[in-house]
This record gives sequence, C-alpha cells and structure tokens, in this order.
Amino acid sequence: MSNFDYKFTNLASPAKSGSITPTWFRYKLRLNALNSAIFFFDALDPTRRSLIVEGGTVEIKRNGSLSDGFVGVITQVDYLDAGGVKVRAVGKEAKLLDEVGSYSNSPYTNTASATIASDIIGESSVFSAGTIEAGSNIDFRISSNENLWDALLRLTRLVGQDVSIDYSSDEIDVLDHKGSSTSVMIMNDNKEIRNIVVSKGRPQANYVVVKGKGDGNNQISSDPSSHGTDATSQAKYGVIKKIITNRMVMSEDEANKLADVEVARLKDPVKIYSFQVVNPQIDIVPGDVITLNSSDKGLNSEQVRVTKVERGLINGYEILELDVSNSAYATAVKNRDEVLNSIKRSRQKDIIYMQGSTNIISYPFVGNGDSSTPMDFWVYVPAEVEDESGNVRLNAVTLTYSCSDYKQDTSISGSVSSASSGTSMNNAKKGASDTGYYYPNTAASYTADISSVASNTWHSVSTAINVGSSPYLFHGITGAFTIDLKDTSGTDTYKHTWIYIRAKNTTDTTYFPSSYGVKISYGYSIKANGVYTLTIPFYLHIPQNWSNKTYVLQYFITGGISDRYDSDGSAIQQISYQYFGSEGHTHSNSISDPNHNHDDSFTETIAVSLNATSATDTVIKIDNSSGTELWDSGNRGKIKEEDIDISSYLTGKGWYRIKIYPNSDARVHANVKIKTAVDA
Repeated sequence: MSNFDYKFTNLASPAKSGSITPTWFRYKLRLNALNSAIFFFDALDPTRRSLIVEGGTVEIKRNGSLSDGFVGVITQVDYLDAGGVKVRAVGKEAKLLDEVGSYSNSPYTNTASATIASDIIGESSVFSAGTIEAGSNIDFRISSNENLWDALLRLTRLVGQDVSIDYSSDEIDVLDHKGSSTSVMIMNDNKEIRNIVVSKGRPQANYVVVKGKGDGNNQISSDPSSHGTDATSQAKYGVIKKIITNRMVMSEDEANKLADVEVARLKDPVKIYSFQVVNPQIDIVPGDVITLNSSDKGLNSEQVRVTKVERGLINGYEILELDVSNSAYATAVKNRDEVLNSIKRSRQKDIIYMQGSTNIISYPFVGNGDSSTPMDFWVYVPAEVEDESGNVRLNAVTLTYSCSDYKQDTSISGSVSSASSGTSMNNAKKGASDTGYYYPNTAASYTADISSVASNTWHSVSTAINVGSSPYLFHGITGAFTIDLKDTSGTDTYKHTWIYIRAKNTTDTTYFPSSYGVKISYGYSIKANGVYTLTIPFYLHIPQNWSNKTYVLQYFITGGISDRYDSDGSAIQQISYQYFGSEGHTHSNSISDPNHNHDDSFTETIAVSLNATSATDTVIKIDNSSGTELWDSGNRGKIKEEDIDISSYLTGKGWYRIKIYPNSDARVHANVKIKTAVDA
C-alpha cells in the first residue's frame, strides 16, 4: 500500500499546520483541468478542527513525494451529524483563476507560444514558469479581464500543448505532451484492471465540407470528391455529413486542408473508458499512454491516453481509478488546431476583411507639372486604419491620374510714355523661372483629439499659418474628421450630424468662404449593435489676397451628435489637417532707350491661358513623411491611368507625398482612393 502524508494549514496569523488522517479521502489529478480532492473525518477535536478552514490549504504526499500528490485550497467544509466533517478542496492552480494580469504585451502577432506562456505565468504571484516547450508561432490576444488560468489553457489548446502543475516547486510546465507519448504499460481486463466502463457513440461525421468566404455560388468550398471524406468510416457507419463554416478560409486549398483534419477528428467514435486498477501502487500520471485489452469490451491492443488519475483510501483500501480516451482523437484535435491557427495567421498577414462595411476616403488634386517639377500633393492615411492588434486594415489604395492641357500665367506689359510698341514675356508655371515653394513639409501636418470639445460653437485648431509675403498661385487647407459610430439599441438605426468649417483671417478678422463656413454633413445607416469608423475629408482653397496674412482652420459641430457623444457612444474623435500652397512670383521690369534718352516704364497684369500639352509619358514617385522615397515607377508609357494599386507603398497611418512627372508641360488631375475596413 502507498504511504500517504497529510498536512492542513489554517489562515491564522501566524498560520498553524498539523497532520490529520482522514477516515477516507480521494483526490483527482486531471489532464489540462483543475485538480480536486474530498476528505471525510468521523470526528475532530477542537484543536484539529481549527486547522481545517475555508481558504486554508491541504497537502497530500504519496510515498513522501508531491510528484503525484496534491496541494490545494479548501473550498467547502460541511459539519455533519454525529461530529462528522466533509472537506472539499480544489488544486492550488485554481489561484490562477483569481489573478488577472496586465498583459502589457498583448496582442501578440506571429509570436512564439512559449513566449506568450512565459508572459502569462510571469503575471502570477503564486507560480513561476518551469519547463516551457517551444510550441509554435501564433497570433494571440488576451482580454483585459481574462484570468491567468483561462488565458493559459486557451493558448495551449490552440497550439496543442499540455499544462502540468509541479506542486513541489510551485512551477507550471507547458509541454508538447505531458506524460509518456508511447505506451507505458499493457493492462488486461480482469488481470491488471477491472470494472471497465466504455462510453462511446457513433461518429460525428465522415463526410465534411468546409465553407469559407463568400455566399451562394461564389462561396469558397472544399472539394468532397477528394477531401474531407473517410471511406472506411462510411462503410462501417454510413455517410454522416457535416458542413463547417469558417469565414477565415479564403481559398479552396485552405478549405481542403481543414476538411481533411476535421474528418480525421470526427470519423471515429470518441471513446471514454473508466476502470479500476488492481494494483493501485503503480506510478502513472495524466497524459501517459497505455494499452488496453478486453475481449468482453472489444478492446484489442487499444492505445489510450490517461485523462484523469484518481487515488485515495476507502474503508482502509487504497484505490486507483483511471479515465482514458482514445489517443488518436487527441492527436486529431491537435492537428485540427494547428491548421486553424495557420489559417488565422495567414488572414492577419493578408489583411483581408470580410465582415462589416467599407469606408472610402478620396483625395482629389490638380496642378501643373513637367519632367523636372512634378505635380505633387500630400495624402493622409488616418490612424483608424490600424486595429487594436496593430493590423493595418487597408482593403485597397489606388491612384488615378490624367494629363491634359496646362495652365500658363502670361504677363502683359505696355508703355506709358512713348510710342514704343508693347512687348510681352511669358511668366511660366511655378518652377520654370524661379525655384518656387511648396508647403507643407512634415512639420505642417497635424492631428488633434477633439472628442471632448463642446458642440454648437466655433473652435480653432491649435496651429495657425502665415503664408508670408510671396504671392501664391494657390494655397489652402486639407484634412479629415474621424467619427466613431455605434448602436446599442439592438435595431437598425440612422445617425447624422453636420460639421461646418471655415478659415479665419486673424490679421483682419475676416472669414473664408464666409462667417457661416461651409457645411460638411453625413448620414449613416448602422446595423443593430454595429460599430463603425467613418472618415470625412475636406478641402478649403484660400483666397490669393490673404498672402502675408495669418489664418487658422476653424470647425463647428452640431446636429445629431449632441455634446460630442450620443447615448450609444457615437463621437467625432479627431481632426487631421495640413496647410499647403504653391508659390508664384512677380516681375518688375524697366527698359532704357538710349536713342531717345528717356526711360520707358512698364507694369504687369496677369492672365491665364491653356496651352496644349505634348506629354506622352509620366513617372510617378511616392515619398513618406520624412522624405524617404518609397516608389519610383519609372516611365509609365502613358499619360492617363485608372486605379493603379499603390497599397504596397501607403502601408500605414501617416502622411505620404505623391509626385507625378509628365515628360512635357501638362496639367495633371489626380485622385487617391483609400478603402478601409469598418468593423460591423
């Protein structure tokens, strides 16, 4: 018979401990589940009874060791008639249920599961990390209110590993296979074991079809003619069909792989065996593989895995009972989880989103350019393209452009004092006869949180601009508002509001386009309990006579969202903006006529004309906000293109500069369109 030692410790200060032998007891060690124990005492004197309290601890050593013993927390004490006491306890690992970590490194992207497991265990004040085996790379997120035990079990299930508690060192091991993965012993009915109870039923499925992205005829589907079926199971049990829908599956190849591992998991009955071991002194732990034989139960060299070990003393006799399940099923589950995890990682890397709506942001621009001086403009990708996991949610980023006849400024000069004939000279577009000036640079791009500002009043952004004394061909303001929309009513609803914008000339207190501003309105239908992010771009072209004046962007919010938030939590969160301009120049000319010995003075007036372009080719370049070139397209061989995919270059939030070089003077019309995912 095994030798058992018991120690109970109360919650006194200082704590008191003592050995108390129960009349009978049982404790259960489980695979990937909480351990437990139950004790019964016929009678206890006050001293010993004081050691057994709820919240106190109990320890059982078997043959002087905790390796297959038990350490737990007392959860319930029942006082029975005639002085009897029944005590229930749960394994010490249950303390992880009471601990919630900070999870500062969550979410994890393509991270080794061993790293994540170490982080989770490292949050515990009770246990430390023991042996943590490699596992596999995984994308994993822990919610802020998830306890350590649930987070650890969820992680290990995804990568097909086991959790093992070492009570002797207060360590938690994460193992590829707890116990022995090969059979440690052969157990024969009515010899090594007895009282076998076999629980099994028909298979769940032997004909599996996996449905993925899409609907109807366009939905991704596995091919059941070559995948997801098991002929042996069908011959034995008949055809049992199961349709599994997984919207992460984006290709037929992925659907076929998942169908194969699912049918391997479901094609055979799940068998659960319970039995008593004749020799309770054998050493065995949860996770070990054993071999069963029973002619009465139809077991012939059946390899099974131990899922529960129950030990104890009943009426003075030592007991050992085991629960086992067919190990092939456990392997099939592990393979299925690995394939699912691979598909999840692929989805995050591909940045493909099927749920919810799409938000489209458009940036139209127009201007002159040639082979040395581009038509260039800035595009802002808002911060909302990144979700809380840091994944960039850009469905598409495209550029459309066309080159046409270019605008030219012509300076006409005339004599005021002599009969000399008038003359003319060309004041070419920006950059041809002077260096020109383009604003903004990286310092002129701003984002402000406006989630707490009041409605129904004008607000100025924090940064104003003075464009200086140089004349500008044009200057203005561009930007976008970001709005969070929510519904908590449980029914489809419609939300709207109005935003007014204007530019205020702070030098002489005038406004453009007027003191009323220009209205930007939106209306949006929201599905029941939907959550959306909406971006509304805007553009203001500032009057040329505001040169050498200071002006600032102002905004005014009114309408359906009152005081910034409505009852569902919808809110206008931020404004992003930039000032920009393209600088021109003036001429002051005089002509000296020595033959007449007097000066002829000239003044200029400006006119604009369209000149035919001879452009036949373009080059496109893209820079990031720090000026690093991200793309040089080389010669395109075209002067007009639609929906060029530039998503490889505009890859995240921030400012980007688009430069288009026609090979001859041309006026370039361009539009960048950004499609972002909106959660539903």
